[in-house]
Amino acid sequence: GDDGDDGDDGDGGVGGVGAVAAARVGGHLSEPSSQSHIRFMDADVEVHEDNLGHCGTSPPHAAPRRTVRVKKKNPKKYWLQRYSLFSLYDNGILIDDEGWYSVTPEVIAWHHASMIVRANGHGCVVYDMFGGVGGNAIQLALAGCHVLVTEICPDKAYMIRNNARVYGVQDRVEVLVGDAMQVAPRLRPGLVDAVLMSPPWGGPEYSKDCMFDVQDMGGYPELGVGRLLHVAVGNLGASSVVLWLPRTTNLEQLGIELAKLGGNVRCHVELAKINGIEKAITAYIGTEQRIRQNIALLVGKLHAEPGS
Repeated sequence: GDDGDDGDDGDGGVGGVGAVAAARVGGHLSEPSSQSHIRFMDADVEVHEDNLGHCGTSPPHAAPRRTVRVKKKNPKKYWLQRYSLFSLYDNGILIDDEGWYSVTPEVIAWHHASMIVRANGHGCVVYDMFGGVGGNAIQLALAGCHVLVTEICPDKAYMIRNNARVYGVQDRVEVLVGDAMQVAPRLRPGLVDAVLMSPPWGGPEYSKDCMFDVQDMGGYPELGVGRLLHVAVGNLGASSVVLWLPRTTNLEQLGIELAKLGGNVRCHVELAKINGIEKAITAYIGTEQRIRQNIALLVGKLHAEPGS
């Protein structure tokens, strides 16, 4: 998803479909004071590696040599947030231009991962449909999940593998290069326990809309929420789905699509904040029993971390 950082208005209820809670997901990652980081702001970095690791169905030894140009030209506001996106940024993390505004903040990605593990168990298999540069996949792996991730852009897929290595979780992250909407229906039903979806929102411009249309999905109607839920629940048979959406999401639209999944499906929506700034919402979707588990876990977490 294209994470905004200006904090505008907008979230509502899902009617009778589920509960709404504000998740005070907080935390501050201190920023090193060394000025050596600044020199990269206007530079292009060439990354060379002989073995890119597993790509699609090709064995690791078959991967060709590749050169990836990573543009570090980015607005100052994103650059200053680099350690909130990847706390190990200085250890060799790679981010492309789009990644600067689309990576889920690390503290929120960890929250999603911990909720998934608590609901599905350590060692569960999670499908990250929209890999980006690996922010969500890394936190899922750190939390103890086995992660299958798709990314349509080969360069981004390379960055996922690189960034997973930086965090030491490369053995828990399997990267498939391809269109998630074509790959997912071909996966064996029941292969994954949970699906995490952070679809593109159409760039930072999405925040200008007073209400975000989840059927148009920022100009990507082929990734409309109805289609996403059909793939995750209908094709993959996942027992739980985590959907990361703009804070201005039209929850009535979401409720309509959820109702199509059947009477036993429920949704719990939480609003994520960092340092008092609203970032986005998370919709936890699953059976009534699974959602009640999630709500209980969330309430327990908020009581355990009153200052977050």
